[in-house]
Amino acid sequence: MRLHSEIKDIEAIVAHAGKVVAEDGLFSFNGANVANWNNLFKEAIEAIGEDSSFIDETIAGQTEKRNRYISMMEKYFARVESVLLPNFWHYTEAKEIVEKMKDYYKDYEKAIAGYENKLLAYFEDKIEKDGEFVLEARSQFWHCYKK
Repeated sequence: MRLHSEIKDIEAIVAHAGKVVAEDGLFSFNGANVANWNNLFKEAIEAIGEDSSFIDETIAGQTEKRNRYISMMEKYFARVESVLLPNFWHYTEAKEIVEKMKDYYKDYEKAIAGYENKLLAYFEDKIEKDGEFVLEARSQFWHCYKK
């Protein structure tokens, strides 16, 4: 479950943090990044000869949201830094990867289902070749330092 989707007014929280964080302290939170999943899924869809333009739209939307977050944080903090923490997703079943893709792109689930067999074959080949499929993703945290 994503906490930021449950918060009604994230700017109010950031503004409050900007007032109460100690001079030598920082406020840190996770969110609004452009996910590595996009690159993985775009590569797979293009490799099977299907249209990946919806991923470009997703990247544009994520980039816009990230830029809005940065602008918002910069209103309340003197310095905002991005911290990327690597994490690794290991898959031994192609079906899990395709289900992740459908979940990640809910609005395009029907399209993805239309070429699911090609995706399954693509990922099964990668898993067979390497024993597993590993994606290095990155969680993005924003460290905000006092004005």
